[in-house]
Amino acid sequence: MKAKSPFLQSEMNTCIILGLFLLNLWFPSFGVELQDTSYANSLTLEAYKKARINSELSINKAHKALSLSKTILYQKGIADASLALGAAYLARYNPGDSATFYYHQALDLYTQLKDLSGLARTCYGLSYVYNLKSSPKQAIDFGNKSVEYFEKAGRQKEVISALEAVIYLEKQAGNYEKALELSDKAIEIAHLANDTLQWANAINNKGNVLNDMFLFNPAIDAYFEAFKLWELTNDTPGLGIAYGSIANAYFFEGDYRKSLEYNFKKLPITKNAGNIWETNKTMNNIALSYSQLNNHDSALFYMRKRLELAKNLNYPEGVANCYNNMASAFLKTGKNDSSLFYSSESVSIAERINSPNLAKYELNKAMALEKQKKYNAALTIARKAYNQAKEKNDNHTVKDAAFLLNSIYYHLDQRDLAYSYLTEYLKLNDSITNMEYMRKVTRLDIQHEYETKQRKAQYEMDLLAKNNQLKTERLRKIRIVLLAILLLSIAGACISFLIIKNKNYRIEQMKLEIRNYLLKFEQRKPEENNKNQMEVLIEKYGLTQREAEIMKLISTGIGNEEIANKLFVSKNTVKFHIKNIFIKLDVKNRIQAIHKSAI
Repeated sequence: MKAKSPFLQSEMNTCIILGLFLLNLWFPSFGVELQDTSYANSLTLEAYKKARINSELSINKAHKALSLSKTILYQKGIADASLALGAAYLARYNPGDSATFYYHQALDLYTQLKDLSGLARTCYGLSYVYNLKSSPKQAIDFGNKSVEYFEKAGRQKEVISALEAVIYLEKQAGNYEKALELSDKAIEIAHLANDTLQWANAINNKGNVLNDMFLFNPAIDAYFEAFKLWELTNDTPGLGIAYGSIANAYFFEGDYRKSLEYNFKKLPITKNAGNIWETNKTMNNIALSYSQLNNHDSALFYMRKRLELAKNLNYPEGVANCYNNMASAFLKTGKNDSSLFYSSESVSIAERINSPNLAKYELNKAMALEKQKKYNAALTIARKAYNQAKEKNDNHTVKDAAFLLNSIYYHLDQRDLAYSYLTEYLKLNDSITNMEYMRKVTRLDIQHEYETKQRKAQYEMDLLAKNNQLKTERLRKIRIVLLAILLLSIAGACISFLIIKNKNYRIEQMKLEIRNYLLKFEQRKPEENNKNQMEVLIEKYGLTQREAEIMKLISTGIGNEEIANKLFVSKNTVKFHIKNIFIKLDVKNRIQAIHKSAI
């Protein structure tokens, strides 16, 4: 699984708010059975509307509705009010106690009433409750039950929304293939229902899954496809979602200027809609992009704006995250006192709410202390962050903590410990780099397959749209294209054959030169040179242990495939290391490398 990015830290809470919004849309289905129940229903409906803006007011309204419903023995009113209370307490990030209690109370009542829609809505809320309680299996189980109940109730739009919740939960659990499968199911249902808005939303969610799988180009394609559908319907909120998704994908791909461009397109939409939550997210993303571009003044400006909004939303994780980002910005500009202050605030909040990002926040605090040369204090916090990251298998944070511990132990003149952490850092860095490289290779393969399918689908659509009068012309063009492809294929095959033949000849010549050189070198190699040549390569040229091993094997005259077999790695990995060896030795081919390394 990939490490969490700052862009995704508030995704779960966004989905909670989306869930509350959807529940609000569903709520009008709560029928008014008796004239005396209308007031209770109105209180409950208002509680839903206020849950996002003012959870305290929402809780008060829902409690009144619950009390009134109990007084008049209105069972459905009790169930509806319990559901409203569960949603309101969930909005207050209190899933462990009150939210769980009221959701389960609603679940029992809806079960007695055999109310499929009520059961579906309750299971939908419980899926987020158990996700916040770090119980992914239960969360996914309730999400699937929500989908099942909505299907039985014949409510296709709600099925799509429930599927989106399950997709998000499967992503959180690292089940990306399952999430992708459910995304396609949601797209198919929306398409068959001819619901353009739901269709766009389902495609956008598929883009989110692809984005989390490091498949950035297919993700961006999906986002633009959703954007076109929202544009057709003039759906402004949808366009805002599309802009944010596209900006997100560009950020992960490393194109921070493009990310800024689309975030600034999204910002006025969220502001005009009065959507404080999305405005908060967008400002955070703008700040992070500016930070990556080393424009720290602009980054801090938007971080402070976002901090105000996070406090207004009563969103402690957002406040902690904002403090941490500000600490990082001050650390980069050498303002170590400010960095220590904000990182301490971040850690304090994270400890209070048991944040999953505590280790990252502690690491920033340890960095600030290390910059102030408070090595013992920095050591204590860095060790704590290191251990917590180890427990959660967060390799990125472990890697950064190992690097910091190496620096601290070095300054404390404990060179053995410093070396051990430096070794761990190098191993993790090499492992993560290779993993990301392989992901890119895989991404290119899947991207090619995705684009091929897209072209095929587009061709079929164009084919249906053509008039009968163009059939003859189209067939003629196809024949010309096929003939051209055939001729090009034949020409390409001939050229490839000649290239391969020439390449093989050059390889044999190179091998012969290497063998001759080795024979000459063995005859004139000084006897007094007993120093390990691999250590020379590592010390003199900065080669890693693995690169030195590969250089030694190159010197024997064997090819990449044999090297890969001996080291039990892939041919691509061998090529990757040889490229680094040539750069470090400042050579262009193997002959020059052997001459310079003199193995």
